[in-house]
Amino acid sequence: MKFRSLPLYGACLAMLVVIAAGCSSTPEAEAPGYAELMRAREAVARAEQNPDVGAYAPADLLKAQEALGRAEYVWYEEDGDPDADDIDEAPHMRHHSYLAERYAAIAEAKARSAVAAQSWKRQLKRTMLWLVKYAR
Repeated sequence: MKFRSLPLYGACLAMLVVIAAGCSSTPEAEAPGYAELMRAREAVARAEQNPDVGAYAPADLLKAQEALGRAEYVWYEEDGDPDADDIDEAPHMRHHSYLAERYAAIAEAKARSAVAAQSWKRQLKRTMLWLVKYAR
């Protein structure tokens, strides 16, 4: 009697596996341009969290935020539903996502450059003070 319920148990288990696999990925994640949008969001968030970017490259950070906003507008449009699977709009969303990612990278690079320049100036000042003090 136990062996008769085994195929039924196996069929139920197989059905659960299929349902779980179907729920594991959302249609939104498979839409064209979704990966690019996620990378842009991560890049802009990383730049926003860096205090040096806000201090030394606020204009580039603003450009990145604006480009991300345009990409998300194309993604969600006005009705609030993801609509990037529309073939005509996906390239525009990818374009703005790419711009947001690049502007965020530029902002981070400018901030690193400014921090390095300040460090170099401090070291140069210390060296000059040392030379003035001990060169006599």
